[in-house]
Amino acid sequence: MSEYNLELGKRIYKARINKEITLKQLGDLVDLSESTVQRYEKGKIKNVDIEMVKKFAKALGVLPAHLLGWEMSDEYNNSITIPVYGSIPAGMPLEAIEDIQGEVDIPVEWMKGNKKYIALKVKGDSMYPKYLEGDTVIILVQPDCETGDDCACYVNGFEATLKTVKKTTGKIELKPINPNYSPRTYNHPGEVKIVGIVKELRRKI
Repeated sequence: MSEYNLELGKRIYKARINKEITLKQLGDLVDLSESTVQRYEKGKIKNVDIEMVKKFAKALGVLPAHLLGWEMSDEYNNSITIPVYGSIPAGMPLEAIEDIQGEVDIPVEWMKGNKKYIALKVKGDSMYPKYLEGDTVIILVQPDCETGDDCACYVNGFEATLKTVKKTTGKIELKPINPNYSPRTYNHPGEVKIVGIVKELRRKI
């Protein structure tokens, strides 16, 4: 039993627990038996195939590099790594989205209360100057929000967009920050689905 396989197993286990799925559920996602997945987590698989690592990573919503320990946070024991999506198409499970453009660490304590987070790359300049194209926003996934929240939203079933939300009875207004763009009003519920609210902005300098 190698130290490498033990570390890989620990990362698979930690990612599975944070995703809140069982051994059997993970096994179903990667086409392995529950007992074989458990052997991976305990570091008992002698020859680990890189393609299998990719399957685990996709099922767990992390990058293969994270499971392999190639990019590890100094605060690893206090953080969890989540993928950064370039796009989030409506109706597609996160584990099936292949438009992953990196990864970021978030504090484990954020996950308390079964909270879920995703990271999304900002596209365009409709939210300038608060958000710049290429910024990463950490989204707390939840189906509702308050007026004034910056949210990722699906509009009529299309790819998620980032806008400031203003709610009135039966209506929801999605407001760009950039004055060059006009706000738009939709029926709600119906035409707009809230993905979640912005928890944090990450920007590279």
